[in-house]
Amino acid sequence: MTLIEVLIASVILFISISAISYVTQAMLLNERRLVTTAQQSYMLEYIQDEVRYQYEYNLQVEGEYKYDGESYYWRVEVVSEKPALTSVGGSESGETSNGTMILYKCAVFSQLLPAPKKITEFKNVFWREAK
Repeated sequence: MTLIEVLIASVILFISISAISYVTQAMLLNERRLVTTAQQSYMLEYIQDEVRYQYEYNLQVEGEYKYDGESYYWRVEVVSEKPALTSVGGSESGETSNGTMILYKCAVFSQLLPAPKKITEFKNVFWREAK
């Protein structure tokens, strides 16, 4: 083999090694993003369930939830309250209400101090029976 053949072979080898390392790096980065997104998705699903229970049954408007060693804080704000209609008639006297439909939004924070760091916000609606 001549020197030129060796140089050309080494250039081709280095190009193929750099291409393989680039593909591997991109794959690992995408895998990390996928894992992070999946963990945040699970966390948000669990927090939504906790907020729904605490607000609807215990009437708490803020709280803390621990997931996977991290603390998350949530705060509920009522957006709208309207009477839930059970039947609608042609006249005003035909409308009957059997409770209240409450639309609320919840903000989720990863920290409160020194400044709140909002992760996400979601809205939900539920029916509260008249007493």
